[in-house]
Amino acid sequence: MIHWIEATGSANRIFAHTFPHLTGSIRILEHCGFTLEGPGKEEDTIRYRRN
Repeated sequence: MIHWIEATGSANRIFAHTFPHLTGSIRILEHCGFTLEGPGKEEDTIRYRRN
């Protein structure tokens, strides 16, 4: 899905939100090139960004 979004050229950045205790989700995001940006939109979440 990430490659498709990037191929369309319609997004400059991709964001993902998760909970800090979901270490498996965090590992997948980091493996896909996402970096921690800070607090997420929902309570107790964190936000990752891929440029």
